[in-house]
Amino acid sequence: MSRPSAIVRVRWYGQERLAGQGEWVPTKIASDITDQNCHGTLVPLTEQDAARLVEAWRPHPAGELTRHYAWMSEDGRPRSLIRAWEQDGGVLEESYRDGRWDGGHAVCAFEQEAGRIEVDGETAERLIHLLHRRMVPVKSSRQELTCYAIVRDDRNDVSTAHALVRSWGGTSLTATEEKFEPKTGEWARSMILYRIGTARDDSEEVPISEAVAEELRHVLVARHRAWSEGREPETPRPLGTWTRLGKVTFPLVDDSTLDALERAGDPLADAAVAELYSLGEVRRVNEVLAGFAHNGDDVPDGLPQLLRRYFGESAALPQWADHEAIEGAQRSWALFAPHFATVLCCYVLPLRYGSASTSRRTRRGMESTRLLQDVMGDGGLLAPHGRGVRTLQKVRLLHAATRYLQDGLPANQVDLAATAGTLSVALPLGLNKTFIGWTERERDELFHLWSAAGHLLGVDPVLTPRGYDDAATLVDALLRRGRAESAEGRDLVKALERRVRTALPGALRHLFSSEVRYFCGHDLSVLLGVDGLKRTTPHEAILKAAGLPEDAQLDGRVWERTRSALLGKALLAADREDLTLPTPR
Repeated sequence: MSRPSAIVRVRWYGQERLAGQGEWVPTKIASDITDQNCHGTLVPLTEQDAARLVEAWRPHPAGELTRHYAWMSEDGRPRSLIRAWEQDGGVLEESYRDGRWDGGHAVCAFEQEAGRIEVDGETAERLIHLLHRRMVPVKSSRQELTCYAIVRDDRNDVSTAHALVRSWGGTSLTATEEKFEPKTGEWARSMILYRIGTARDDSEEVPISEAVAEELRHVLVARHRAWSEGREPETPRPLGTWTRLGKVTFPLVDDSTLDALERAGDPLADAAVAELYSLGEVRRVNEVLAGFAHNGDDVPDGLPQLLRRYFGESAALPQWADHEAIEGAQRSWALFAPHFATVLCCYVLPLRYGSASTSRRTRRGMESTRLLQDVMGDGGLLAPHGRGVRTLQKVRLLHAATRYLQDGLPANQVDLAATAGTLSVALPLGLNKTFIGWTERERDELFHLWSAAGHLLGVDPVLTPRGYDDAATLVDALLRRGRAESAEGRDLVKALERRVRTALPGALRHLFSSEVRYFCGHDLSVLLGVDGLKRTTPHEAILKAAGLPEDAQLDGRVWERTRSALLGKALLAADREDLTLPTPR
């Protein structure tokens, strides 16, 4: 089909064939083939496929007047290849994609300057061979597939999507993509993601899991069938909305299960704390536990029986814990610790405070960069000299003490899962916004580490999904249950802002609010009253604190990395949170 004998279109007034110079001329070839007056096979095409085929047949530009541009990847292979030439007082361009030059959806060579190089015609031919070698059939790269629902508004349920696309092998500008055709039930090559990525289409692409994609496929087929029969399609069941934390997936836990888990605590820790308070030994135990800091330390003598049992039984990582993934996350901490601290205080905690009705209940021990340092630092969760396991055990006791001392059931399983889940999902997502070169593998390693940490905090296994996207869907559902504008949420943010200000030198003390707005976006910032905080930090003050000349010109990514590093270093140096159990009044 890439080189048909002729391209014909049938209109109400007759048939037309695409001629050599790109014009349409009258013909009877379709009738002749139908009447068997000549040999040939008629292959029906969708309007989209026909348009692409027509573009491929357009006359090529004169070689001596053509300029070629390439965008290369770090391994020396071409990501994109363009040719451009002057015609009729303007500039025409074509992109080389899927084995042919395509002028309908070309990258604009003069808009995409970053990474662009000009090459001669001979070099362009060699690059074409490299591009051919990169083309991989879908069946051999299933593990790389990403599915997207194409919607008008990314806040709508994806069941309203007007198209389903799958993509593999690169970014939106270089990947191969296919669109599901509900009329035929087949997948056909498309450039929808490419058009969206280059602002040629104002639709939104929403990443979805393969399970959601399969359900959406049925929705699109049913909708097309209804329209073809002249009736209104039935309203499909909701498939989920985009959380912006990960792909849209089907929820693993329903509302009735969450309602039940809101009435559940942590039996092992609750029993130990109840015994401790009933014996009146809180002060003495706090003194003993002050020296009980490392994973390899023996449980101190003289602790109450149930507390000794608690420390013995709650120290083991889950069976599914992957030590290599945890070590990978700890290496990321060693490289980017200041950025972790900034994301915790300016994104993870404000995101949690948006559900203020439950966030106050699990604050102690979870607001501190000390938790990050102990869990992800030297030794972390794995080595005897690490501090992560013991710190998490103490935080778990703090939550049990909250349940013991307060009415109702604060710090219940839903609260714990929302807090631990926000760390495992939002922490890696926020790091993307610091432009540190974060990869999907590093994201998954960090997610895995904090999922294991959630186990040590006593989170019910039902609320600990194994995959990042399933966890993102769960966390979004948990946060939505308590999401509302409230004085409590604003008070929590103001208290956090005061803590951050005390950690920063005078000229940078208003950096917090601008970073919160950057990471959280407008809606959540307004919900938490961040716009009401003083938010300007002099440009010169940031450059001076970073040791850069006052006239230094930084691009947006370097500027954000600089701000994030400055704030994070100050937070790590200043954090000294106390993890002792509260004494009864």
